[in-house]
Amino acid sequence: MTRQLFDQACAEAGVTPTDPLIVPTREALKEAAAAGLGIGVLLDGELGADPRLCHVPIRAHLPPGVGTYALALGESATLPAVAAFLDLCAGS
Repeated sequence: MTRQLFDQACAEAGVTPTDPLIVPTREALKEAAAAGLGIGVLLDGELGADPRLCHVPIRAHLPPGVGTYALALGESATLPAVAAFLDLCAGS
């Protein structure tokens, strides 16, 4: 479901992700983001409280009650490409 919602949000924004790394679990996704391998996408309630990571709500047309977040290594959020993507997710 998370992937479908993210793909929908990307399509609405006119964005096509390239070379996605697809991991099997949310824990693996968090560890991949924490290792600096890229940005992850999680549903509301799956975030947890990992101080290594920052998260930004994705502003898109989603079903009521569904929150989706982009997740990245906190220190990588200032990199131009990561910052631009997070800004896009946040609707800035």
